[in-house]
Amino acid sequence: MLAEKYLKSNVFVLMAGTLLSQLLPFLISPILTRLYTPEEFGTFGLYFSISMIISVFITGRYEMAIILPKSDNASANVVGLSLLITVVVSAAVFLITIFLKHSIAILFNSDRIENILFLLPLTMLAIGSYQTFNYWNNRKEHYKRLAVSSVARSVSSSAASVAFGFTSFKAFGLIVGDTIGQLIASFFLFIRTWRNDKTIFKGITKKGMREQALRYQHFPKFNVASGLSEKLSGHIPVLMLSGFFGEAITGLFSLSQRIVAAPGAIIARAVGDVFRKQATVEYQVNGNCIALFNKTFRQLTFLGFMPFSVFSFLRLNYFHFCLVKSGKWPGITHAS
Repeated sequence: MLAEKYLKSNVFVLMAGTLLSQLLPFLISPILTRLYTPEEFGTFGLYFSISMIISVFITGRYEMAIILPKSDNASANVVGLSLLITVVVSAAVFLITIFLKHSIAILFNSDRIENILFLLPLTMLAIGSYQTFNYWNNRKEHYKRLAVSSVARSVSSSAASVAFGFTSFKAFGLIVGDTIGQLIASFFLFIRTWRNDKTIFKGITKKGMREQALRYQHFPKFNVASGLSEKLSGHIPVLMLSGFFGEAITGLFSLSQRIVAAPGAIIARAVGDVFRKQATVEYQVNGNCIALFNKTFRQLTFLGFMPFSVFSFLRLNYFHFCLVKSGKWPGITHAS
């Protein structure tokens, strides 16, 4: 019972932080849509999708293993390994963008993207660092810190995006603003983590990182492929729209997609972070986490069923209204 209350309180803290971080971009969307053109939203959507797909490789998925070791020393070496891979992959992205940025621009039918790809390595470095320290703080159960970092990222990103909308650099203001937000959130987690746990991180060694790389080698072997499938399923439409229809259509689609996906992200991120930590603890104690999985699955199913039922009911009534009034389905025209 105590564990259940603890789990719910942690979910609430993370959900509150995620809600605030998602609410601010939603509230300033009317401002951003007046400052930026659909083409500029399209460039941002394309850049964001490219960065999200590359982010699957940025740590080799080793950051997901940070919460698994029983000792903090072993976990710290996984942190060091994740950061090392982040630097290597970011350097590789830098070289690729130097030599292939023109080809990338042609592939996705975007002249603008060629002039901003130089920021991609910095974005990758920020994403890899944030993911790594996010899992470390999840392991240490610093959930308030994670909530604050989400809010800090949202506030700084939104403020920078609005500010750049009034400058001559407006064409790339959304991309720069988002990168600034990621860097600030990563720096915040790094400073707070180093302040509390620097003695643990001093135990990171080449031998220790090598041992953890072999111990958790199944993460890059299997999770990279599954993670890539997940990211492609969500971002391939943006890449294809940009290549076939240009940046304006891509911008309208990506903006709508992010707004629609925001409510689900609030629950998924909060529950996912706490679940991973608690599942690890239960697995170490009991040898499995089936009970926690089943309970979380039932709760999420119930939570998702309610809004799904409401929107399905409204949608069916909308179709019924159209049939009664016009005798045809909405959006369908008949040849005369």
